[in-house]
Amino acid sequence: MSDNLQYISELIPRCSALSEQLSGIAEELADLQYQSLRGALEAGEKKASETEKRLARARRSVEKASHLLQLDMPLPT
Repeated sequence: MSDNLQYISELIPRCSALSEQLSGIAEELADLQYQSLRGALEAGEKKASETEKRLARARRSVEKASHLLQLDMPLPT
């Protein structure tokens, strides 16, 4: 196997593992976001707090990173 093929064959599983970790982080951020939103609603606030907005932005960014790391390409033969 050429050096390039060896590198790619090692890269894909590592990126996949990182993508899975980021998906878990995105889920945790979503939980925090909903807790923040629920707290704001219970406090009688009419719109999302700055905390909820920041959590939403962070979650979306982490989700994007997770998707970018999904290297679903076949290995060259």
